[in-house]
Amino acid sequence: QFLNSLQLRVLFALIVAVCSGTATLCLDLTDPFRGRFSVVTATAQIVRLEDLLVDDVDAAERLVDDAQTQGVLDAVFFHTLTSGFAAPVRAVGDVVSYAVRPISRRKRRRTDD
Repeated sequence: QFLNSLQLRVLFALIVAVCSGTATLCLDLTDPFRGRFSVVTATAQIVRLEDLLVDDVDAAERLVDDAQTQGVLDAVFFHTLTSGFAAPVRAVGDVVSYAVRPISRRKRRRTDD
């Protein structure tokens, strides 16, 4: 005997489940405007994605316009302080500003005297 009775029952249940699932899927796909796989929901997702992309492009254009009006040096500072290297750049800036403070105080004292 090729399969015993338990294996035949499991095989029959599996075949029935696969065939009924395939039939349900085919019935659902016959009408593209109703059911689980609907064109309407897919187009709504695409419209939302398009809106997000338009918003991103507008934000990027505003950043470019701001960078052009602020000048090249300001744009370089902006990109340096917002990039992945922002933490080390800020740390170096803090150290430099801390070191410059006593020098500028000494200059003020000399000019006051």
